[in-house]
Amino acid sequence: MSIVTNTRNVGGFWETSLQRVLMFLAGNPEAEFYDREVSAKSGISRSAANYALRRLAALGWVSAEKKGRMVFYRASLENPVIRQIKVLDTVIRLKPGIARLAPLAERITLYGSAAEGRDLPDSDIDLLVLSNRPEEARKRASGFPRKCQVLVHEPVAWAGLAKQKPVFFNEVERGIVLWRR
Repeated sequence: MSIVTNTRNVGGFWETSLQRVLMFLAGNPEAEFYDREVSAKSGISRSAANYALRRLAALGWVSAEKKGRMVFYRASLENPVIRQIKVLDTVIRLKPGIARLAPLAERITLYGSAAEGRDLPDSDIDLLVLSNRPEEARKRASGFPRKCQVLVHEPVAWAGLAKQKPVFFNEVERGIVLWRR
């Protein structure tokens, strides 16, 4: 699913042409696009897309490469601005699902590639839910906007994983805490 899909569902946060183009490119960092494609896929006029692409290229947030008479644009996951925008967009989109899980959770953490802004459109979103009611939490852990890998653990069991699987435990602990009781 493209990151630009359903942008209006996030309360108008990504409504300007520049932001919509940026979100489209950030959501598809593995591909390059010319201005007409960006216009069609981000739902804005061609002139608005062209202006936004030139502005984003001037800022260094996207690259522009001329091939023949066409210019192709791409967002790079090496750019820290692009990564942070991707993380922000992911967190905004997870909000409804987090709200469903929060009453059952002690803590909800985003970790992995989505927490680093390095995820691709087909990547999972990794979430850890610490809950004293794990079965109920697992049942509510559906309906997220993208494919989510939701791990549910009891807090005591999670603490025990620090010794059993320290690398994984530390990766999750470096993640972004989205909710805490």
